[in-house]
Amino acid sequence: PQPIRLAIPQAQKLTESVGMKTIMMEQEEADDIIGTLTKKCIMSNDEIQVKIMSPDKDFYQLIGPKVSILRPRSFHDKSPNSLEVIRGKLVPHVRLDETWFALEYDGIEPQCFVDVLTLLGDKSDNIPGINRVGKVRAKYLVKEFGTIEALMEAWGDGEKRDNFPSYLPKELHFQKDMILLSKQLVALDCELDIPYDLNDLTLEPEM
Repeated sequence: PQPIRLAIPQAQKLTESVGMKTIMMEQEEADDIIGTLTKKCIMSNDEIQVKIMSPDKDFYQLIGPKVSILRPRSFHDKSPNSLEVIRGKLVPHVRLDETWFALEYDGIEPQCFVDVLTLLGDKSDNIPGINRVGKVRAKYLVKEFGTIEALMEAWGDGEKRDNFPSYLPKELHFQKDMILLSKQLVALDCELDIPYDLNDLTLEPEM
């Protein structure tokens, strides 16, 4: 959208004015760049703790011992408030970490959130999801089958199909290609070739 295109140079100027680096790569999604940098940070130093500030659910799949999400407070009004000191300023947010994820998603591993979101759908990213499958049902199906692929394989077995929850649409097999494509779109690509060394991205001190 044109308003976003016009805002990008302003956002870049603002972040660079406080010593933060910006990375822009043609034909690559910003989410994938963040995912790749997260993986690089984790692999480069045992002491690095990655904090991703974003309201985007796609990043839940990255949550782990060294990775947490800082979700802006305004997007989660019902959650307890928290404050993070960033460059000497208190920033309100909700911290989403391994403990939060385990409670919110009933012990499902964060890397399996891709399957949960594929079933659930995400209007902001044009992921349609499956009709009549909400958060509770999506979590149940992932816990029961593990992955979308395993669910579709079991659904293809006529004898097993009778044991499936009645809320799943009978025409589910016709949606297989769409469901698998949705999973590809939800999954972050953390293997991009980013032409930056992590040292190049060190936050510069304010002048």
